[in-house]
Amino acid sequence: MKTLATAFKTRKNSEVLRPIFLYEILYNKAGNQWLYYANWPENVVFAGITYTRYPITHDKIGESLSGRVDKVTLRIGNGDRQIQYYLENYGGLRDAEVRIKMVWQEELANPLCFDENVFAVADTAINDEEASLVMASKMDVLDIRLPRRRYYRTYCTFVFKGEGCGYSGGETICNHSLQRCLELGNEHRFGGCPAIPEKTIYI
Repeated sequence: MKTLATAFKTRKNSEVLRPIFLYEILYNKAGNQWLYYANWPENVVFAGITYTRYPITHDKIGESLSGRVDKVTLRIGNGDRQIQYYLENYGGLRDAEVRIKMVWQEELANPLCFDENVFAVADTAINDEEASLVMASKMDVLDIRLPRRRYYRTYCTFVFKGEGCGYSGGETICNHSLQRCLELGNEHRFGGCPAIPEKTIYI
């Protein structure tokens, strides 16, 4: 059972409610880099953080009698291909921490007045219109699929110049293909699996 701040409970029980959902996505754990989005007609500033207005929403968050939070799907617009960039360059956001905060428009100046649920991304899918992130509660540690990365035949999932990639030369651009790895002399660290006989994504 959650313990909520008094200000949040007071506002929740008031007659006029203007709830705002804020989303925080830890897309790069090593660099502590986050995306901040708001499901609101304009940018929102809360607790010193600016949340960018964005086409983003989520399923209703349910909770069982035991206090376990059900899996939730987060849907993010892909019209500008921004979320696609993060999915392609950060391992499909697999296991990324996602925080969903609910705040009140009238209480944005009070950093203690919010409700929060924390999830980890369990699976992702994307098309031209939107990305879907299926999220499980971070407490649901037994519901983890192995192996914990996706394998592609011709695409490297490592972050360019990151720990998995290991390239430290002067080039600044990589399209994550085997051909580019060969050009950079870094083919021994290629993160794809050319031995896969088809172009299917294997999990």
